[in-house]
Amino acid sequence: MNKNLFFNNIETNVKIFNIKNLLIRKYKIPKKYSHSPFMQLYFGYKINKKKIHNALHDCMSILKSLRKIRFNLNLR
Repeated sequence: MNKNLFFNNIETNVKIFNIKNLLIRKYKIPKKYSHSPFMQLYFGYKINKKKIHNALHDCMSILKSLRKIRFNLNLR
């Protein structure tokens, strides 16, 4: 995300945190499921192979994983 913002000359004060690495460590997600589009498989969801590596699909995969573990998305 930071690289993308940099390449597009977008300045922001938003702190970006890679939650994917936290999920991998905390839930001991095997390497074959550690990539964003496949993480949802680990938590029991199916994937649409036509959408793999689509940025929006990758984000939705992480979101589904967070919902499955009932991660609190409250940003306050």
